[in-house]
Amino acid sequence: MANTIYRGQVEREPETLNLPVTGAYLPGTFVRKAATGKVVTADSGTGRLLLLSNVRSLESSIETAYAADDTGIQYRLEVEQEYQAIAVLGNYADQAELTVNASGQIAAAVAGDVVVAFVDGAKNITDATGFLDIVIANAYTKPA
Repeated sequence: MANTIYRGQVEREPETLNLPVTGAYLPGTFVRKAATGKVVTADSGTGRLLLLSNVRSLESSIETAYAADDTGIQYRLEVEQEYQAIAVLGNYADQAELTVNASGQIAAAVAGDVVVAFVDGAKNITDATGFLDIVIANAYTKPA
């Protein structure tokens, strides 16, 4: 596993926001920008969907959580950009459709879910903080 959340080309890295977090979140967690100017868990359902990065300039690990009120680095999601994200337990096939659960983790999408990414290389996630390589999708609702 690489020690960075962004997995794409270094010549053109995605834009980031620097906003305070409201809780102890691990890099690789999806969050939302709230009206308060802070980031909250993805379960709020409203606000821009962002992905927490690790603080590479301080050489922080992707396993080092932000504390509440820390200034977090969040990636602005762009279609076709490659990242690592925390995934729920499961066996993921290459190119499988993914959604974000209420905890901000990536999970297999089922009918009616909003697909936000695809798996980039099959992987079996067997622990609670397993990272999965993903590619951001042009979001859509998975049909029945």
